[in-house]
Amino acid sequence: MPDDRSPPHCNSHACAPLSAYADVKAGFWDRFDAEWEKIHRSTIVILADASLPGGIDACKVYINGFIHGTGARFRDVAPPHSVYTRVRSGAYRIIVREYDARKPNRLESNALEITLQDDQQITLVVAFQNGQITLAPS
Repeated sequence: MPDDRSPPHCNSHACAPLSAYADVKAGFWDRFDAEWEKIHRSTIVILADASLPGGIDACKVYINGFIHGTGARFRDVAPPHSVYTRVRSGAYRIIVREYDARKPNRLESNALEITLQDDQQITLVVAFQNGQITLAPS
């Protein structure tokens, strides 16, 4: 049964009833996903080699200063024990840090600068060598 009440913030007859928004809601996520897929066509995959204590789960991946992880929508396509993220084409700075931000002397990898084109995928490997976290293309 359609909801013909006006939105709670509306005190006039100029607002449409809530049922008028049903068509917008119905296809919103399909349109959003389609548009997102058109824009975010490049892929960054970060794997940990066996030398990294705790594997990739013991780290946080920063891309251009923001923490990234494998989104729920990519769990089926991401390699096991990896961080898989889709991005727009462009330049990116990637750093891997130990997970706990409050840890004294928190380890941090080298900063890796990459540039991706549309439909390009890059795989990076995180390792632990000589007491340091290293990040390099595979």
